[in-house]
Amino acid sequence: MGNPIMRLRIFSVDMTFQKARCVLHRKFFVTSKMTGTYPYPYSVKACVEASMRILQSQIAFHAETQPGRTLHTYRWRTSSLLTHDFLLAAMLMSLYIGTDLSFPASQRSSQSSLCIKHSQEEMLQTLSASYEIWEESSSSSREAAKAAKALKSMLSKVSNVSRTFNLGPKPHDSALGAQARDKVNSNSRRSIF
Repeated sequence: MGNPIMRLRIFSVDMTFQKARCVLHRKFFVTSKMTGTYPYPYSVKACVEASMRILQSQIAFHAETQPGRTLHTYRWRTSSLLTHDFLLAAMLMSLYIGTDLSFPASQRSSQSSLCIKHSQEEMLQTLSASYEIWEESSSSSREAAKAAKALKSMLSKVSNVSRTFNLGPKPHDSALGAQARDKVNSNSRRSIF
């Protein structure tokens, strides 16, 4: 799909756009204290979908920068600014999953009017794959270690809520993380790179 420089430019523009969506809609990403529903459903949907796209981009970029892959020589492009973008996306997605799961089942059905195109299982798998990437890099980078620690904390809080509602295993189990990364990788690579 083009030369590496063009692919990096496309990645950069997409990341900037998705981050802008997150930042612009983040302040409306709240539930009503009275009803427990989202008063700004468009903003919630925009945040969740942009966050998912950012994390999918992280996973695809990680795969494409592995030894022997086209973008391996551009691995240094993952700067601290990108780290914050990836963590922002993970935080927003964790917030959405945690808030959504804490609603009683009757209210959760009313939240479905948001029409989020990703299931909670897909979101948990993507978060888990992102955690695996940070964990893999944590031995060589203090910044990655901090990111892994923060994401592990978010995942443990979300997994505690998901286990309460019997949604399956912990999302950051190694086997699940590897499966999630492979699944998300194949989907992300087609759409981003």
